[in-house]
Amino acid sequence: MKILYIEDSDEVRQLYVVLLDNIFPDVNIVETYSGNQAIAILDKQEHVFDLIICDYEMPDGNGDIVYEYIKNKNDQTAFLLFSSKKPDDIPYFKNFPFRNGSDFFIQKSEGFNNFKEKILQITQNELIFLRKQLSFKKIRIYNFWKFNTALCDIFLRLSDSKYVKIIKSGDRYTRKDIEKYVHKKQKFLYIRSDDFVSFSVTLGKTPFLSFDLDGNNVSENAITTTHAMIHELVLSVGISPQAIALAEKIVNDIVELTKKNTELFNLLLQSREKKDYIYDHSYLLSCICGHFAWYMNWTTSEVVKKLAVASLFHDLKISDPDLAFINDLDDPQIQKLSVEQIKEIKNHPFNIVELIKNNPSIETEVDTIILQHHEKPDGTGFPRKLSGKQIHPLACTFIIVHYFVDKIYECNFDSSQLVHILTDMKAYFNVGNFVEPMSAFIKSFDLILEEK
Repeated sequence: MKILYIEDSDEVRQLYVVLLDNIFPDVNIVETYSGNQAIAILDKQEHVFDLIICDYEMPDGNGDIVYEYIKNKNDQTAFLLFSSKKPDDIPYFKNFPFRNGSDFFIQKSEGFNNFKEKILQITQNELIFLRKQLSFKKIRIYNFWKFNTALCDIFLRLSDSKYVKIIKSGDRYTRKDIEKYVHKKQKFLYIRSDDFVSFSVTLGKTPFLSFDLDGNNVSENAITTTHAMIHELVLSVGISPQAIALAEKIVNDIVELTKKNTELFNLLLQSREKKDYIYDHSYLLSCICGHFAWYMNWTTSEVVKKLAVASLFHDLKISDPDLAFINDLDDPQIQKLSVEQIKEIKNHPFNIVELIKNNPSIETEVDTIILQHHEKPDGTGFPRKLSGKQIHPLACTFIIVHYFVDKIYECNFDSSQLVHILTDMKAYFNVGNFVEPMSAFIKSFDLILEEK
């Protein structure tokens, strides 16, 4: 069963994806957040769907343009209009359904049970569902990132008949407690069927990042967890409005952190023993970029935000965290990768820029920073082999900090290596538009270096 699910609300879509996962065995759900994005997916010949579930009111194209597209293609794929409005209240869909046996409507207010029953009628999968009445329900792992206290017992599935409890109801946990199962290639965790309804209700009412923080303090775990959520959203639907909202929140938090962290050395100490590179290096990169910006006399929050947003988004189209370690196409590790993995590394700056370039919510120049973040001062970088004089000054700043973060990862956050790293960087970046930011970067470490 292959389903295209078009819904601009990430909360609504992810809630009903949980239900669909537990109706159909081995369901493949392609998610997107707008009509035009859906048409782009349908245009690709490799995508053949058994069912299209479509909201009506969405940014960048309502549900009517999706229906018009499949109608003009004489496509008989089942189309489910899943909207808060009734068809008669939508001029285009008045007198819907138009295709007998292929068009269906469910009003969102009807709730879970009616949705489940009608989906079974539409797909004629009642027997499949009855066979799936098991003691446990599967939940996509990223849904557990919304909470830091378990709503119910959480289980890992070892076999069709064996489940092991990994977190007890009421226990507090962090993203890393869940993330280790992602690294073991687990897509789902499980809860008891008896807990499914209450879990789903709470999930649907909980906005992203509903963490119980200590007072008003910004939590590093909260920031990196938010970034993990953004990563999942980008991989599944692109840069959705919710992803932008999450990025704005984390950027605001990072700006506040950079104002408070006058001792960069403390930040480095706090960041030791990092293991999931995409999330944690982006957090560290954002904070150091913000700290560094003040030394460049970029005292407006807009510049800090540009650097922070670029930090968050620059590697989000890389699906495997191990690939994010590769910053050079001459890296020997490249030879061990598949053709598709190499293509992913080469194209990820273009892929993320393609998603953000026309988004009015993202500041100008962020796309330039991301597109150029693998360029090098000697002109041997990728994707365009720009010289040090051709690279944008903000991108130069980002590249310097990115290079520094990579080096401190390589030495396992050993502070004794700081002088050696900065000395090498001063010589390496002594060219073109890198000269001024590199000088400021060295200056930002003066107090720390004086103590050594």
